[in-house]
Amino acid sequence: AAWHDFMHELKQSGHGFGVRVVDVRVQGDYAADMITAGINELIRRNDVDVIVLIRGGGSRTELAVFDSESIAVAIASAGVPVFTGLGHEIDRSIADEVAHTAFKTPTACAVALIERVSRFAEQAETAWLSIESRTERLLERASTGLLDTARRIEQRTVGAVERAEQRLLDRSHRAATLATRAIGRADDSLDRSTVGLGRRPLQFATQQLANLDQVEARVRLLDPVHTMARGWSLSRHADGRIVRNSAELGPGDELVTTFVDGVIRSTVESTSATETTIETVP
Repeated sequence: AAWHDFMHELKQSGHGFGVRVVDVRVQGDYAADMITAGINELIRRNDVDVIVLIRGGGSRTELAVFDSESIAVAIASAGVPVFTGLGHEIDRSIADEVAHTAFKTPTACAVALIERVSRFAEQAETAWLSIESRTERLLERASTGLLDTARRIEQRTVGAVERAEQRLLDRSHRAATLATRAIGRADDSLDRSTVGLGRRPLQFATQQLANLDQVEARVRLLDPVHTMARGWSLSRHADGRIVRNSAELGPGDELVTTFVDGVIRSTVESTSATETTIETVP
C-alpha cells in the first residue's frame, strides 16, 4: 500500500520521474541485511539522484528494523541524499535521524519530491524566461547598434561619395580651364607662327630678288657684247668652237670672228709663236 501510494503521487504530478526499484523485506530476520544491500546497490548506480526508503505503517516491533546500525551506516555513507518515509507520523527511527530528510509517511515523501522537482522546474522556467528576456534585450540592443552602425556607415559613405564627386567636379573644372588656356596659348602661338610664315616668304622673295639683281649685274659684266664694245672680238672655228690660243690653228683653217658691229670670215695662211697671218674673206 505504501508503494502504491508513493507511485500514485509521482504519476499524478506530471513530472517525468525515472524510478529504479529495489524490492526488499522490511521486517523479519533478513530485513536489515536486504535493506542495507539495497541501499548500497543504489549507491553504486550513476543514474540515481535521490534514494527513498519507505514503508507503510506497522507496530513498533515491526519498525524496529530501521534502527539497525548497518542501515544507518549505509544511509550516512550514501553519496546522494536519502529520504525516508517510514510508518506513520508518530513513528521515528534511527534511519530517520541519519537520513537527509525524514518524512512522516511515504505519501509525504512523494509530495516532498514532487515539490522539489516543481520548484526546480519553476526555477528552470524562470531562468529560461530570464535568459530569453535578456537575450531579447541583447538582440534588441545589438540590432539597434547594428542599425546605428549601418546608418553611420551609410552617412559616411554618402559623405565620402559626395566629397569624391565634388573633388572630381573641381578637377574637371580645373582640367577644362587648363585645357581652354592651353588651347588659347596654342591659338596665339599659331597666329604668331602664321604671321611669321606670311612675312618670311616676302622676306625670302625680296632677298632672292636682290640676289638675282646681283647675278644679273655680274652676267651683264661678263656678257661678251659689253667686252667687245670696249674693242675686243671673239673668234670661233668654222664648227663654232671658240679659239682659245694660236696653237689650235693651222694654215687653211677657217675662222669666224665676231665684233660688236658685225662678223667676218677669214682663212689662216700661217702661224707662229708670236704672229699669225690671216687672210680675211669679206
